[in-house]
Amino acid sequence: LIICFSLLVGPFFVKDKITLLGYMVSGFGLNLLVKYFLSSEFLQACRQNFIIKNLPIITIITLSIFYRIWYARYFVSVGDKSIGIGADGPAYFQSALAFSEWNLKEVDFWHSPLYTLYLGFFLFLFGSDVGTVFYCQALVGACAPVIIYFAAKSLWGNRIGFLSGVLVALSHLCIH
Repeated sequence: LIICFSLLVGPFFVKDKITLLGYMVSGFGLNLLVKYFLSSEFLQACRQNFIIKNLPIITIITLSIFYRIWYARYFVSVGDKSIGIGADGPAYFQSALAFSEWNLKEVDFWHSPLYTLYLGFFLFLFGSDVGTVFYCQALVGACAPVIIYFAAKSLWGNRIGFLSGVLVALSHLCIH
């Protein structure tokens, strides 16, 4: 179909014969690639091998993101009062707001300035809402179980890596 389209329509749009030949050859190659890669046997083999090979990491990522977003959703539903729940939450939030507005005089450099700069970047991009802070923390926190999985897998093997990743993904201490 692609080759026929190239032969019929190509000469009306392309005046250079070398370019037309290139379109026809690439159309022929594209036709073969599409037939091969969209064949049901190829797709089925890819799906099975990908899911089976990566089932531990897919499980860890899914659990990690689900529980962290679920946890962050509670704090977002509480509203602005949720910033004051943590001991130094208000200081970090005010410093991050100052960073997002480039008001460096209001930044509390006593607390970690890189963390407030990180939060300020997300507040600058997505708005100065409490949800921005909690959801960006949830997504970044979801990376920890993946890192733990790969570290433990390289040190102690697949089983210990999977168990470590799942425990970190589900641990309340690692979510909060």
